[in-house]
Amino acid sequence: MFGRINTVYLSFVFALCASVAIVNGQHHSECSDGVIQCCASINEPSDPDVTALAEILGLLEPILSTVGLDCSPMIGDKCGSQKACCTGANIGGIITLGCSSL
Repeated sequence: MFGRINTVYLSFVFALCASVAIVNGQHHSECSDGVIQCCASINEPSDPDVTALAEILGLLEPILSTVGLDCSPMIGDKCGSQKACCTGANIGGIITLGCSSL
């Protein structure tokens, strides 16, 4: 009896988690390797804003990919700034590595 209830419960929890991931738009056909983010801007690593922020954050390694500035995970399908696919780490909550516009 309890085994059957646990199976039904776990199936429900799994389905709920899968539907939440789809609704939050975490992954998208245009962003299969990363996470969809809403960024203030997408910049080249040579951009003066990016180099200044990297220096302030104390990054020792050179940034080699495009970056998103002030990115946050997408909630639903709304983004007031620039929708991006980001594959790299978020550093200091300011720079997200490996972002490209969607």
